[in-house]
Amino acid sequence: MENNKQKFSKKYKTHRILGGLIGVFIIATYFLQFIIEDPDDFFIYFLIVAAISIVYIIILVVFVNLSWKYIEYEFKEDSIELKKGIIFKKKQVLYYNKIHAIDIKRPFLSLILNTATLNIDSGSTVSNSAEISIYHEYKVIVELEKMMKEKCGKAKETPTETNEVTEVSETLETKELQTTPDVKYEYRFKEKFLSLVLSFGFWIANIGILFGFLAIIIAQIVESGVSEIIMRLLLLAVLCIGALILLWISSIIGLIFQYFQYVVTKDGDSIIIEYGLFSKVKHTLAYKRIKGISVHQNLLQRAFKYCSIQLEVVGFDTNPSDQDKVTGVFVPLCKLSKVNEILEMFLPEYSFKVPTIKSEKKTYKYYITAPIVITSLVFVPVFIISVLCNFWLIALITYIVIILLIMLLTKLSQHCQGIDVDEENVYLSNGVFHKKYLTIKKTNVISIGKITTTRRQNNNVLSIYVDYYNTALKNREKVAMINEKQLDDEIFSKIKTL
Repeated sequence: MENNKQKFSKKYKTHRILGGLIGVFIIATYFLQFIIEDPDDFFIYFLIVAAISIVYIIILVVFVNLSWKYIEYEFKEDSIELKKGIIFKKKQVLYYNKIHAIDIKRPFLSLILNTATLNIDSGSTVSNSAEISIYHEYKVIVELEKMMKEKCGKAKETPTETNEVTEVSETLETKELQTTPDVKYEYRFKEKFLSLVLSFGFWIANIGILFGFLAIIIAQIVESGVSEIIMRLLLLAVLCIGALILLWISSIIGLIFQYFQYVVTKDGDSIIIEYGLFSKVKHTLAYKRIKGISVHQNLLQRAFKYCSIQLEVVGFDTNPSDQDKVTGVFVPLCKLSKVNEILEMFLPEYSFKVPTIKSEKKTYKYYITAPIVITSLVFVPVFIISVLCNFWLIALITYIVIILLIMLLTKLSQHCQGIDVDEENVYLSNGVFHKKYLTIKKTNVISIGKITTTRRQNNNVLSIYVDYYNTALKNREKVAMINEKQLDDEIFSKIKTL
C-alpha cells in the first residue's frame, strides 16, 4: 500500500448515493404532504416532484462516480498526498511531522457497509472539516491508522518550525512516555447520570415543564371555577409527572448514546479516545500537539465540586455543529479533587491548580461603573418616551432588572477571575456562569500583557491577557479585575521569562 497511488473503496460511491437518496426521500415526503391537501391536482404535482427527484438522482449518481474516479491518495517518504476534484483539481499535502490528530469515524451508514473514514489533521487550518479524509473498508482503515501512527512517531520536527514550537516538541519528546495499555479511563453510567443531574439546561427544562403546567392549571381555574376543576387537576398532574419522567428517560438515553462506551487510553506518545453507538469515533491525539488543558464547571458543578476536563488541541473539536460529536472533551465528568490524579495518569507534564491571585472586592466598582453608565444613558430617551406614552412603570422596572442583572453578572465574573505562574505553567481562570480553569505550558505562551484605563491604572486595577499557541490562529485568554499590587516581584519575574 505504501508509495503507491490508491483509490477509495467503491463502497464510497454506495455511501454517498445512499445518503443522497435518503435526503431526496425526506424532501419529497415533505412536499407531498402539501400535495395531498389539493387532491384535484395531485397527479400533476406528484409527477413534477417525481421528475425533479429522478433528475436529482441521475445528477447525484454521475457526480459521485466522477468524484470517486478523480480521488486518489499516496503515502510518500515524508508526507501523505490527496488529489481530488472533477473540474477544479485540488492537491493536499500533509507532512507526517505536522500531523497531530488522527480520527476514525463510522457514521450509521458506515456501520451498515462495514466501512470507516480516517480523518487526518495538522491544525494548519481553522476549517470545520479534516484536512485529509480517506474512506475505505473498516479493516483497511485500521491498518492505515497503525501505519500513520508509526510514520508520525518516526517523523522529526523540521528546521522550519518556529523556535517556540520546537521548544514545545523537544520538551514533550524528552518525557518518557512508555506504552501503558492498562492506563484507561471509562465514562461509566454513574458519571453519566451525575452529568445529567448537574446539567443546568436539564433543570431549566424541568422548571419549564412545571411552570407550563402551572399556567395551564391557573387558566383552567379562571375559566371553569374551582368546583369543576378537580378531575382536570388530577389529569394535568398525571400529564405533568409523565412529561417529567419522559424528559428524564429521554435525556438519560441521549447521554448514553452520545457517550456510548466512552474510553480514554494511553498508548505510547498518544492519547486515544473512543466512543459512539450509531456513529463510532476514534481520536488519536499526539502528546506533542497538546498545548494545554482546561477544566470546566457550570454553576451546579461548582456547588458540588464536579468538573469536566478538555484538551486544548486542534482537530479534536473540528465540527461543533455536529450534535453527535463530543467536542473537545477529555474527561466528561469527575470530582475536582481527582483532576490531578487523572492528569498524572495521562498527562504527567500538566497539573491543575486554582490560581492564588484573584480579583479583590475593591476592583468590582471599576468594572461595574461603565456598563451602568452606558445603560442609563441609553434608557434616558426611552424613559422620556415611556412617560409621554404612560408606560413609565414598565420602563422603570425593565431598567432596574437590567441594572440588577449587570451587577449579578459582574459579581459572578469577579469570583471566576484568577492567575498564577510557576516554573513550568501559567494558570488562568475566568468565566461568568461557566467557570474555566486553564493550564498552559510556559513554552506555548506567545505573549502576556495588560489592559487598563487611566482611572483603573491610578487605582492599580488591570486585566491580563495571555496569547498562546493552539489553533492555526493564536488563542487569547483574558483575566479581569486583578489588583496590580497582588502581582509581586516574584510573579512579575516569572511573567517576564515567558
